[in-house]
Amino acid sequence: MGLWDVIQELRAGRPDISRVARGLQIAGWVCLAALAWNLGMLALMESRGQSLPIWGPVWLNTALVVGTALSAVLFLHGAKAIRSRDPAGTREGQVAILLLGVLAVGAVALTFPRKMVSRPDLVFTGVLGLIVAVILVQVAAVAFLAVRYLGRLELTEQPPLSESSTTAGFETEGFDVPGAQAPETLYVEALVPGGIFGGFGLMLAVAGAAMALAVTRHDGAMGAGLLVFMVALASPAAYNLFRSRFQDGREQITSFTGGGAVGFLNGTWPFFRVLVYTDGIEIRFMFTRFFIPYEALGPLPERAGFFTFWAVFTSDLPGVPHRIRFTPIFGISRLMETLDRARTEYLAGQGT
Repeated sequence: MGLWDVIQELRAGRPDISRVARGLQIAGWVCLAALAWNLGMLALMESRGQSLPIWGPVWLNTALVVGTALSAVLFLHGAKAIRSRDPAGTREGQVAILLLGVLAVGAVALTFPRKMVSRPDLVFTGVLGLIVAVILVQVAAVAFLAVRYLGRLELTEQPPLSESSTTAGFETEGFDVPGAQAPETLYVEALVPGGIFGGFGLMLAVAGAAMALAVTRHDGAMGAGLLVFMVALASPAAYNLFRSRFQDGREQITSFTGGGAVGFLNGTWPFFRVLVYTDGIEIRFMFTRFFIPYEALGPLPERAGFFTFWAVFTSDLPGVPHRIRFTPIFGISRLMETLDRARTEYLAGQGT
């Protein structure tokens, strides 16, 4: 479902300078993290005297490493240029996306070397070919739509955005002057820089380091590594139980725990948690909390239908993902009815 949300946003969404810049910045850091992880694992294997897992020609492996580093540079510099309203940032982002698509094809070629598809088993070859085709079609579709999405970005003559600023002209208490910029800290509370993506990267980094520790030959390393690995996986769900600043001064009606999706990131139960207040909802995922007031929350059905498995929370608040999917482990009908009743009562009290 996350991929479909991304495709919908890229196909018909209205590009926002702050969101685009943040997206390019996250993509750049993801490329750097992937590069550092792969090079680090290769260095670890070499230090232990193990043969390096090199598939395919050396030039292709080298091209993937250099291309990943170049993509990271283009993404990060493009994000900085877009914040400065420099049209070159759009072109850099488009080139980085296309380069990343080419790298994905090269990665597929390394993952499925020719000797794997040269087997006489036609069923195996057919299934493998179908998997590769699906991967490549998804990569091509997202890359094509992302390039067009950046092409629709309008860099108007306005003051440059800082890395912490957001969409101009958003009307909220204390920021109702046209052109004022509402800080995203009004609606976002993140434990680590980068929000949910930074939290996801932190969890993967700790879990990966723990597994690297577990495979060493030192006494007790396996037990310690596995323990840290389990703690790393459980930490996002555990952090959801801690109190947030959005709870201060608000009356909580109920809460739900379940799974969900934000863009490409999907989480099963119990990684998502939704708290329903009298004046809005709070969504928790990957060490990050988002608060959406009812007046800024997109339309929701009054009740869940027979085939309703997700609640889709939409908003245009600064720093908050445009579309967040959530499904409780139990009680999708109760979630919809509770939200409809709470929002109706709140808006009626506000006279809207």
